[in-house]
Amino acid sequence: MQAEGRPQARAALPEKEETEVVELTKLNGEPLLINALQIEMVESIPESKIIMMNGTFHIVMESRDEVRRKVIEFFRSSFVQSKLEA
Repeated sequence: MQAEGRPQARAALPEKEETEVVELTKLNGEPLLINALQIEMVESIPESKIIMMNGTFHIVMESRDEVRRKVIEFFRSSFVQSKLEA
């Protein structure tokens, strides 16, 4: 039974790996999960600078081409998954 005035518990969100992220690597070697749907642009400086739609950016070890490959792979797998669920 829920106490009056307390918010109800929310359903658990799916793991980020199962939603819209690609895994990249920060310059210090730590993994970084990036929302693929929010990437606006990727620059080579010579590392890759990922500029998000909200103006923030992340510097990662992967090359621009590797970031591109991972994002394309994400969208392909998302498309295939949506077709399987239909």
